[in-house]
Amino acid sequence: MTNTIKFCEDVTLVRGSSYYDWVVKASKTQIMNALGIKPSYFGNKKDSKVNYSWKLLLNNSIPFIIYDMSYGHKVGKDMVIEYHIGWKEENDNIGDITLLISTLKELGLNVDHSEMWYKYRNK
Repeated sequence: MTNTIKFCEDVTLVRGSSYYDWVVKASKTQIMNALGIKPSYFGNKKDSKVNYSWKLLLNNSIPFIIYDMSYGHKVGKDMVIEYHIGWKEENDNIGDITLLISTLKELGLNVDHSEMWYKYRNK
């Protein structure tokens, strides 16, 4: 079976998602090219903590979100940063997470644990 990622039209499926230390290390352009989907949120304002986010569904049943946590720092479309991957607690099972991570990697995205988060937690 080929795994699919598509835009999540029902934002309530991803609202309240949490970050669990997985990131996509890429630019906005690289993510758009890999997913074939434009971001569903364009903050990019001084008071926005998120500039871009993609609200997504894996295989029509696993909702997740990819977003930057830039806290008002402007993020250029070709700037490579750590975009957080988030999902709701009820979707926090090893099978779904493994499938999500492997599918993103198959699309050519660099997915890994956050170096910044590791440094922050291990001061």
